[in-house]
Amino acid sequence: MICDGNTPLTSGKPLRITFDQNTTGNYTEKDYFRDWNCPGWSMGLNNVSIVGKQEARNAQGQALRLNIPKGTSGCVNEKDCANWKPHIGAQLDSLYYSYWVKFPENFDFVRGGKLPGIGSFEPRVGGVKPNGNDGWSVRVMWDKDGRLGQYVYHPDQPKNFGDFFVWDMPPVEKGQWYHIKTLVRLNTPGKHDGIITTWLNGKQVLDKRDLRFRNSNTLQIERFLFAVSSAAQAQNGHQPVT
Repeated sequence: MICDGNTPLTSGKPLRITFDQNTTGNYTEKDYFRDWNCPGWSMGLNNVSIVGKQEARNAQGQALRLNIPKGTSGCVNEKDCANWKPHIGAQLDSLYYSYWVKFPENFDFVRGGKLPGIGSFEPRVGGVKPNGNDGWSVRVMWDKDGRLGQYVYHPDQPKNFGDFFVWDMPPVEKGQWYHIKTLVRLNTPGKHDGIITTWLNGKQVLDKRDLRFRNSNTLQIERFLFAVSSAAQAQNGHQPVT
């Protein structure tokens, strides 16, 4: 498949990724390239599948399911997670983005895990503290109790690993669909005025307005970070996230 690097965002229009055009079952490399603007690499496609309307939200369309295998941790090995970083087709200072997610009834939150977000061209992740000139990232994390929050790599974090900003919400209910919508607005260089605002099912659960992501305008929003993994060993076999 040939990609020119452009998406609707290139011309200032909304980008919508749907899986309704895919065949149910295995998520093929052809599907992956078409759906995600030909990313340069991927991990864990074998852990991903397409499910039909009987398992999709409101029994309509189709959904992407990820199985996190029992006994896995992090996203170092191909079998442990799903991870790719497609370019959004634009360089932006602010972006609204959203997706739906469901944890099944038998899901084991263990000690936490990660859900998708966005980042710079070279996003900072994996215990690499940003310096303001080399990158940043904003993803979602769940903790051992099923609480969600933003997992943010930024230059002012106190440790090598990112800050976890817990959302103002009770733990998620297993078996329920949740709509996560986030606004990220990068800071003005030299100021701490970066913004992360998140809504869960339409209710605002986070509003951070004092962040510093960058020291110059050369760092922008350029990648969607599709990264789903468990932070510790799961006990109940394969862990599906849809």
